[in-house]
Formats: sequence, structure tokens, C-alpha cells
Amino acid sequence: MKFLFQLAITFFLLFSLQMVAAVAPVQAGDRLAHVVPLSADAPIAGLTFPEKDLKTDVQSFGDDLRVLVTLKGSYNSKDQWTLSWKDQKQVKLLKVDKAGNFAITLPLYAKATSVDIMAVGPMGEVEEEEVGIDFPDYDAFKNHAKFEPPKRSSLGVSLGVTSINYTETDCSPLSELALTAKVSYQSLIFPPNWDVAFNVYGTAMPLTSTVASTNIRFLGANARIGFVVPFVTSPWRLSIMGGGYYTTSLVSQPAAVIHTLAEYSGFNNMYGPQIFPVLSRKFGKADSIYLYSKFSPIMNNFIPTFASTEFAVGGGWSHPLPNGTPLTIAVDFDDLNLNFPYIDNTGQAANYLIQSQSISISLGVGF
Repeated sequence: MKFLFQLAITFFLLFSLQMVAAVAPVQAGDRLAHVVPLSADAPIAGLTFPEKDLKTDVQSFGDDLRVLVTLKGSYNSKDQWTLSWKDQKQVKLLKVDKAGNFAITLPLYAKATSVDIMAVGPMGEVEEEEVGIDFPDYDAFKNHAKFEPPKRSSLGVSLGVTSINYTETDCSPLSELALTAKVSYQSLIFPPNWDVAFNVYGTAMPLTSTVASTNIRFLGANARIGFVVPFVTSPWRLSIMGGGYYTTSLVSQPAAVIHTLAEYSGFNNMYGPQIFPVLSRKFGKADSIYLYSKFSPIMNNFIPTFASTEFAVGGGWSHPLPNGTPLTIAVDFDDLNLNFPYIDNTGQAANYLIQSQSISISLGVGF
């Protein structure tokens, strides 16, 4: 069973790399722009551009994506001369360091973009130079990577295979394979920085178990509200979420073991607060990847206790089908540790321990 899941995880990683390769042709960030002199000579004395190949970046502006480049130059200025450049709206003064270096970050609006640079002397003398930036892949980028604002809300359903390792005090370790179903909902309540998310999950069908005629099913729910960190800019997105969760278990076992030392008790009605950061990155028009972690202390008499906790990490890749429906492949790992103090038959303090570790691989669709 362990080999099966190692193989499945390997397949997931290879699939993700393949998807990255598939969308790479429309990612401006993987392409280079080129500096091309447009002036017949070099009217600005001492102005040079050592880097002829420029790396590109992509950022969202309103309802569109733009390609950005940083033009780096060097200017051995005369005494009291200043350097500036013209964008579409105004003239901007360039900051030239002591070594004579400067940088201009500007958007590209076509395959060929020109930049006007001016040097102004102390007596009002003006020297001008026009520099061109060529980006041959501009049309392909605009046709395939137009920005689409995220929907205000989304609904998703998924079904996956889960491998569970379960241990409980005085009971034999149990390993099982099961189908897990999940329904999730997410919505931007105060765009663009506040969103809410809900999900319900459960064991849909046990498949195999290492303990004869015994299965453990899990049921849970999560409710979270999150803040999207504003200084993490597109195509990246970081959301810090917090909220509450609920989980319980259902044990199916032969009647002969009930009320004996071989009986699995499971756990009932566990709940508590949670913190849930999510980091995602958008690729092209609709492809995206995400990573998350979750930490939850269990409540004891309405007080969080760190003796019993749940920790989870996971990630996934979302890719649109031809009809636009998002298809998501996800991997999730969960580690639940429960510690129940009690007084044993001898009057001594003891701890009843339950641990459940699971790894799931799921396939989901969104609406």
C-alpha cells in the first residue's frame, strides 16, 4: 500500500511538471525581450545599455495582464547633468547612483516599444535618445494569457483515495484504504482582501482494512474566514485564514469484540479553532497551483489544549477543461493526535491516546 501511494505521488509531481511545460509558451516571464537602438547615432554622450537581453515579468493591471521589463543602463554624466525618461503620461527623473547605474521598469504594449531618454544640462541643454525594446512573443502572450478576474464564489466537489494509519491505546494498529468525498465552497465577501470558505468531508466507502471486519469512517467540517495579504502581488496570492472545525469518527467492528479490550472506541465530536495559510500562484489564463498548511488545537471544556492537535499540509494543481470547468488534482496529508487523561482501575492517572495519519490523492471539479 505504501508503494502504491509513493507511486501515485510521483505521478502527481510528474503531471504537475508536464502542466508547467504545457503553459510555458504563453508565460511572458519565461521569455526575453531585446534592447534595440533606434537612434542613428548616440546623441547622449556616455549613455550605454550593457544588458541587451531583458527578463520579463507579468503583473495584473485592472482587468488585464501586462508584461514588464527592467531596462538597465549606465550614464557617465557630465557635471550637473540630469537624466530622465518619458512614459505615456509624464517625464520622470531617473535616479543614477554614484557608479552611474540606473534602471527603468516599464510595461510593453506591443512587439516593439520605444523609450525616450533625455539628458538635461545646467544651462538647459537637451540631448535625447530613443531606445527600442522588442518582445517577439507579445502577440502569443496577449492571445493566450488575458487576465480574467476571479469569480466572487466557487463550489467544488472531489473524490479521492485515502490511506489511513490508525492507532489507539490497547488496540492493534489498523491500516485501511478508503474513498473520501469532499464538498467545498469559497467566496470573496469584501473583495479583494476578505474571503470565506467552508467544506464538509467524509469517508464515502472503506475499501480495505488490516483488521478483519473492522473499519473506521471519518466525518468533518471546516469554516474559515481569511485575509488576502496585500503586499503579495499577482501572480502570487497569500491568504491567512482562521476559523473552526469539527470532526468525529464512526467505528464498524464485529459484535464479538465490543466491550472487550480489542474494541476500538474511536473519537466523537472533536472541535476547536484553526489557522490555515494558503499560498497560490496563477499561470497563464486559468492554471494555478496552491499549497496550504493547517494547525488546530483540540478544545477541552471550551479551552484549546495543545495536548491534542491536528496538523495538515497539502497542495494541488488546477487546470481548466475545454469547456472552462476547473479540474483539480490534490495531495493532502493529515496528522491527528488525541490525548484523553483518565484515572485507571488502580487509581493512577493515565492517558488514552489516539493517532490517525492519512494521505489522500483526489480529483475534483469546480463550478
